[in-house]
Amino acid sequence: MILCDLGRALALGSIPIAYGFRHLALTNLYLVAFVEASLAVFFTLAETAALPNVVPQSLLPRATAQNNTALGVTALIGPPLGGTLYAVGRMLPFVTHTPSEDRGSPAISMHQNRCIVSHSNGSG
Repeated sequence: MILCDLGRALALGSIPIAYGFRHLALTNLYLVAFVEASLAVFFTLAETAALPNVVPQSLLPRATAQNNTALGVTALIGPPLGGTLYAVGRMLPFVTHTPSEDRGSPAISMHQNRCIVSHSNGSG
């Protein structure tokens, strides 16, 4: 999962770099889209397979619901936010997307898992 995130971040990060050197071409964007989508598929498969090993069985439905909620919220908010950022600056959506790299961040995943487990223990 971490390798998928790193690959996606590198691919997306290449867009502003190529643009900065004035070498951004449509083929670059096609290649980045292919790499990002391919690695996203592998990340999603790994995330789904790893969830039962990270979350107690009793909390698996809740953890799955939280993951799906995060995916739905980002799917709803992402496109209009990207359009707004593009209106402000043409490269702004690409520059801000790479470091934030959606819900796939290991730090965010660990935080979500801690919240689930602490809630099950009655401390959250």
